[in-house]
Amino acid sequence: MKSIGAVTLLLIATGCDAPVNEPQLNENVVSTGENNGSEKAALAKAPSVEELERFTLSKQEYAVPTSHIRSIRRGGAHSFVRIKHPDHPIELVFDGKSNGLTDSSGAPRIFSVNDSDYPGLTYRSGTGETIVCRGAVSARAGCGTKLTHGSARWSVLFPVSKVEEAAELTEQALAVLDRYLVENEAPTQDEPAD
Repeated sequence: MKSIGAVTLLLIATGCDAPVNEPQLNENVVSTGENNGSEKAALAKAPSVEELERFTLSKQEYAVPTSHIRSIRRGGAHSFVRIKHPDHPIELVFDGKSNGLTDSSGAPRIFSVNDSDYPGLTYRSGTGETIVCRGAVSARAGCGTKLTHGSARWSVLFPVSKVEEAAELTEQALAVLDRYLVENEAPTQDEPAD
């Protein structure tokens, strides 16, 4: 339902047909005809489209809401991205500098968990990957494991209190990364596949 503003009504009533630029209301906002600022307040509360940060890692393109990115450094093989999804108790970290490296026990190097010679590291077998935990780190990310998403290797960080749920958290991490992945169009006959 469209509304007609007071200025437009006045122009119509006086026979003036000059165009008037009135602010357009969101389709979901219905004008009350009163000029008490409530329309502006309703417009301010209207949902907005969140800005996305786009980046490529290991030949895969991701588009992540900027509010989910805690840190990003573009640098090809040395890129770094840290993501905290608001609906999951996990953090996802791509650390190009440490991908493929291991710690002194042979476990994959996981950002902020075993990426240095920290004392008190504990290791557990996970579903396909080793889970590494260390004490004296933040309650939200004291453990981690690695996962492969396409051709990219990510660290999944989670609280020590959630270590028994590591398999489910890894599945959540894969689902989150799937949502962030930008699907490439299939090549046409003129475009060779990589």
